[in-house]
Amino acid sequence: MLLTRQRYKRPRSMRLALLLSLYAWPVLAHSEKLYVIVNPTSGVEQLSKNEVVNIYMGRDQTLTRQLTALPIDINAEFPEKGLFYQRLINRDIAEVNSYWVRVMFSGNASPPREVDNYERVKSLIRNNQSTIAYVPEAVLNQLTPEDCKVVYVLNP
Repeated sequence: MLLTRQRYKRPRSMRLALLLSLYAWPVLAHSEKLYVIVNPTSGVEQLSKNEVVNIYMGRDQTLTRQLTALPIDINAEFPEKGLFYQRLINRDIAEVNSYWVRVMFSGNASPPREVDNYERVKSLIRNNQSTIAYVPEAVLNQLTPEDCKVVYVLNP
C-alpha cells in the first residue's frame, strides 16, 4: 500500500486575507506623513515646499541668515527616503542620485549627509542648530518639543 502525502490547504478566507494584506502594506506605508524637522533653537519657524526643495537639492545652503543648512538623508534602505523625494520633487532615488552626480561633478554643491538610522537623525537634530531632517510620524512621536520643531509636512 502506497502512502501519499496530502498537502495542507489553507482555507480560502485565510489565503484571501494574506493576499490582501500583502497588497495593502505598500498603500499603508505610502499613506504616512513625513515631517521636516529642525533644531528648535535654529530660529526657523516654518519652511515652504520650495525652501525645502532648495535645501535638499543643494540650491540654497542657508537655513537662516546666520546658519548654513545641514540637510540629513536617511539611508536608501529605509522606504521613507524614496517617499520623501517622490513627494517633494516627484523623482525616485535613482533620479536623485543621478542629479547629485552631475551637481557634484560641477562642484556647485554637496548632497545631504546620509545617516544609517533614525537614532543618529535624532541625535543630530538635538545637538546641532543647523540640522534639517525628515522623519516619519513614529520617529517624531519619540521626540519632544525641546528636541525638534516641525517646519514642513509632506502629506501622502
